[in-house]
Order: sequence, then structure tokens, then C-alpha cells
Amino acid sequence: MSAQRPIAYLDVDDTILRRLPGEKTVAAPGAGEFLRFLARHFEARWLTRWCPGGMMRPAQLVRLAHHLTLAVPDLKAFRNPRAFEDLETPDGYPSKWRALDWDAIAISRPFVWIENYITREDEAVLARHGLLDSYIHCDVTAEPGRLAEVRAILQDRFHLDDA
Repeated sequence: MSAQRPIAYLDVDDTILRRLPGEKTVAAPGAGEFLRFLARHFEARWLTRWCPGGMMRPAQLVRLAHHLTLAVPDLKAFRNPRAFEDLETPDGYPSKWRALDWDAIAISRPFVWIENYITREDEAVLARHGLLDSYIHCDVTAEPGRLAEVRAILQDRFHLDDA
């Protein structure tokens, strides 16, 4: 069934977790419910420095579940079969486009990439393939309510009735 669902790539820092002054990290408003929403409607895949290999280690899952007030099993379904190298570009961030499932993209399987920042290289690759609209900017540190807006975008784009 997951082959029928669109793919949602998801970053963690500044996308579902907010960084507050003093380096305190907290969940964005509605982050737990947003992840449950993604799991219901998408094949959800991590695309984050937390796990450049695509799968979080158990200790990371526990830490993230704690921040989000979720159970670890709620997060285990999120995994990316692809990887990217966690090497910084001149932007100061890694290029993550290599961890997109290009085989799925080649057969026009829809996807979204929910992220607070993509590199110039990421943007150029998406633009070259006509996929720039698949990137959805989400910076919950700057805009704490952004996940609700992203959810509305996804509901509209994929005609999801679930409120």
C-alpha cells in the first residue's frame, strides 16, 4: 500500500523541533499530531542530519519521541531507504537531494520535501528536474505555527479530507 501513497521527506531541526534561546529544544506546536498525519497519508521518510543514512538509531528515536511526546513506535515507520553524505557545502549545510528516491520520481510518484532550508545545489537539482514545487519551506523556529500551514497545503495538494 505504501507504494500507492505519496512520499513525504521530513527534516527535524527547525522543521518539527524549535530551537529556543539558550539552546533549548522543544517540539513545534502540533508536531506530534503532524507526524501522525504524515504517517496516515504518506510514506514518511527522514531527510535529516539526525540520520543521514535514513534510519534513526534507537537512542535518537527515544530522544525525538521525548521532545514530541510520542511513543517510539510512532516514529519507527519513518525511514528513508536512501542516504546522503553529511558534508557541508559552501551554504554550511549538506546537500540532501541524493537521498531522494529518484526511481520513484522517475515513475512520477508524487513527493514533498518538508524542510527549513535547502542548499543552492538542492534547489538547482530540484529546478533542473521541474520539481521545485515539491519543496515546502517549514521553519518552526521562525514561524512556530508553520506546521498547521504545511498540513493545510498537503491536504489541499493531495485532496486529503482528514482534518
